[in-house]
Amino acid sequence: MKVLVDSNIFLDYYLNRSDGLIPIGEFAFRFIQEAIGCKYLVIVSSSVIGEVKDKLGFSEFELNEKVFKGLIKRNKFEIIEETTEQVIKARKLSLERNLPVVDCVQAIIAHEENLLIVSRDFHFNELNDFAETLKPEDLE
Repeated sequence: MKVLVDSNIFLDYYLNRSDGLIPIGEFAFRFIQEAIGCKYLVIVSSSVIGEVKDKLGFSEFELNEKVFKGLIKRNKFEIIEETTEQVIKARKLSLERNLPVVDCVQAIIAHEENLLIVSRDFHFNELNDFAETLKPEDLE
């Protein structure tokens, strides 16, 4: 199954984050392990790569070695470049719905590529008319 993964999942995984009640880092870890075990093909947009790099302060090499290594090694990781047309659509959608452009790009890519989005970002609740979004722990 191909899934489009949002930046917060990789941050939850790498930083082993928790919200005090829910071990969101553990859920992200399990999801990544299931992908490495061939349950999912992880698709990531170049804008998400940029977000994760910026938030962790990593170079592309560090990102590949520290965050994506297991997925890359098992061929369970693909980067998709958003098109100029997708970015234009996302900017328009962002203004219409007062949402971050990067989230709108994700929703448009998911819609056009028929992908499920894996994310914890509540903004995707406002974009469910474009693509279905599930948290890692809600995947079957």
